[in-house]
Amino acid sequence: MNRIALTTPASESSGVVTLGDLARGSGWSPADVAFMAGVEESTVSRLWNAEDWADRIKGKTLRCLIASLPGVGDFVVSNALRRRRRSLVESLESVGLTVDLSSFHRLLTVEQVPEQLLANALAATYHVANGALQETSKHLARFWSRRPDEVLAVIWRPSSEGGIFAKTVPLLEKAENMARILEVNLNSQNSMIAHATLVHHVARSSGHWIHPPFEESPGRRMAMSHRSLIMGHILHTGDEEAVQRYHHELQGNRLLSMVERWAFPTYNRDVGVSSDFSLPGSVLLRRTAEEFLADLWTENEAYLRYLLGTAIPFMLRHDSTFGLRAEQVARAVQRRMESTYDTTTRRVGGETVRRLLG
Repeated sequence: MNRIALTTPASESSGVVTLGDLARGSGWSPADVAFMAGVEESTVSRLWNAEDWADRIKGKTLRCLIASLPGVGDFVVSNALRRRRRSLVESLESVGLTVDLSSFHRLLTVEQVPEQLLANALAATYHVANGALQETSKHLARFWSRRPDEVLAVIWRPSSEGGIFAKTVPLLEKAENMARILEVNLNSQNSMIAHATLVHHVARSSGHWIHPPFEESPGRRMAMSHRSLIMGHILHTGDEEAVQRYHHELQGNRLLSMVERWAFPTYNRDVGVSSDFSLPGSVLLRRTAEEFLADLWTENEAYLRYLLGTAIPFMLRHDSTFGLRAEQVARAVQRRMESTYDTTTRRVGGETVRRLLG
């Protein structure tokens, strides 16, 4: 995982770093830099003291300088990240959301979250808070993938709990408003994924159900949101009754069953996202198996029971080898069962092991 510092380079004490500043570390003149990079000296001289040189330099010249002058590549990257960060912080402030910069720094340097992914999540958050329907749909649809979604989950926690905003109540209120706007505009795949993402993270972070589940059978447009809401609720509360109710609900609802079969392979990108919740005839769940091994130890008991009793049976219908790792997963489940004293979970775990071993 890339580690990108939030703090500016020490040489930026004046606020501006020129190409000449970077070259001084090597003791080079414009002529030296031009010779080593294989570019025109006039080009280097023109950029030498320009404060906006990183914006003016492009293409082959930039590649040559990165390859020959230490510090150019790092500066170009850090400068781009810094400018985007500043713009996002200011934009979020304008809609009532305050970024805790110390928490931002901790996420990058301690937890090693790539700043690009964190910035993407903040950009999506801005559109949610700003009430921009189309931009919210387009942005959040790109978070139906495990790694981006894990970073997005950080957004919903207050900085005191490892998140990024000093206060998340304003965000949750804005997210609920946007979810209701999306609900009457579920006319595309993007909007359905965006709505499902919002209701999931609101439920997961706050325990609040924007739409109470189980009250009526969802139609096609709400099926994904229905599942996402229940998963968020289970992850937040550890509600074992909700796990049981969802399991029974799937038995009599073909549409929800399709969504359940579709969810893990697409979320983990073993297959591409389809608009009709269909899957190819043959699916090899390599990434899903890998993530399942991690989820066994990181989530609460109720979600564990859901994985074992509901998710695994559905996944095995498409890939009986479970990514060619069925035996390894079975052994991992056995080890996990040794750490739980819940008799129901242990029984379900035993059934799962038998399924995996065929």
